[in-house]
Amino acid sequence: MQFLKEKLLNFLVKALAANVRLIRRFDKVQLEIPFISKNLSDDIFGSFKKDDGVRINLYKNYRWNLKKGWKYYQSLNLMDELNKRFVLEKSSLNFLSTSVNDHTLTRSLDEINEFFEKKVKNNFQKHLLVDQKNYYLKPSKDEILLKVKHFQKRYKYIFDQLSKLDIPIPTNSNCLEIGYETGGHSIFALESFGFSVHGLDNGYSGLHNVSFLPQYIKKQINSEANFHFGDVTKNTEFNNGNFSLINSVAVLEHLNDMNGALKEMNRLLIPGGLMIHSYDPYFHPSGGHAIGILDSPWGHLRVNEQEYDRYLKEFRPYEYQDSLDWYLNGIHRSFPVSDMIRAIHQNNFELIYWQSNNISIAHEAYLGHSIISDAIKNYNNLSLHDFITNQHTFVARKLI
Repeated sequence: MQFLKEKLLNFLVKALAANVRLIRRFDKVQLEIPFISKNLSDDIFGSFKKDDGVRINLYKNYRWNLKKGWKYYQSLNLMDELNKRFVLEKSSLNFLSTSVNDHTLTRSLDEINEFFEKKVKNNFQKHLLVDQKNYYLKPSKDEILLKVKHFQKRYKYIFDQLSKLDIPIPTNSNCLEIGYETGGHSIFALESFGFSVHGLDNGYSGLHNVSFLPQYIKKQINSEANFHFGDVTKNTEFNNGNFSLINSVAVLEHLNDMNGALKEMNRLLIPGGLMIHSYDPYFHPSGGHAIGILDSPWGHLRVNEQEYDRYLKEFRPYEYQDSLDWYLNGIHRSFPVSDMIRAIHQNNFELIYWQSNNISIAHEAYLGHSIISDAIKNYNNLSLHDFITNQHTFVARKLI
């Protein structure tokens, strides 16, 4: 029986790997992950030995080329943003540049935060917003409007696609945006289309005052948006049928109870109401969001929880606790596309629009037998689509 299982697994893996190019042709490439075009083997800095003895090669700058994960840390991010404004003095710039090497942090977070508090914070007060122990780069009105414009273009595109399907957009009605702590720019964009917008956030990242930055931006642009604290996976403060539209951007991948969230969204929507969601799935090369992946293509899918813990201790000790917390609690690791579509229908929604964006062909070239074999041992129900798509946008309508 074990022999037959192994034969079946090898057949499935080879079939998936062989058909990458064939299936790839049917999906329009909308968004590419930045990727080093040269041979990765030139940049190996080490290898991680899994429990089964298989070694995974680790590559310099691999994570940082996907996403600058070190910017997850507030002090480093603010120093980098100050540097972009050409105001960071030489000693701080030198500290910043030597705090990160080609694959991880080189200093403890305590040392980095202490430097920021003593050397940076007091020198750049006019550039910062301070909320107790949290700091934010003070955005100019032009910077705010530029980000809002980005989301306006996004929603115009989606609304145009829905219009082609003869689906009316319920402007001049109540809209709920899930997630806003990074600024709420999407909320302000929806407001410009005529919606009365409410934001909902539960502060999963640990911020004690998630509405601080959005409230500041609201005043700068004279918005009338409202911000609420709450968890969409549980019963929220709003009445049944309070909204005609529910929206989120880069939120669903962080929810730990997808069915609970969809059930609550269904309660909050009017009959025939729409929900629009864009999310970053877990199973593509950067699906764990830089601090939740390995320094190797699809490496986060190739290890189990115990191996990931050991990998962090061995190769990223200064990131260990944050990365482990993120991996265990900050990202949804078990919801492939097939499960998402099933959950949408099981919670009384009609799926009316779906768009997936593919990873680059250059990155796709590294998807081979060993990666797929390891991944499908750790995660059930994966399809090729899960490996090669890095963003999904869908629209669903509450059934009447």
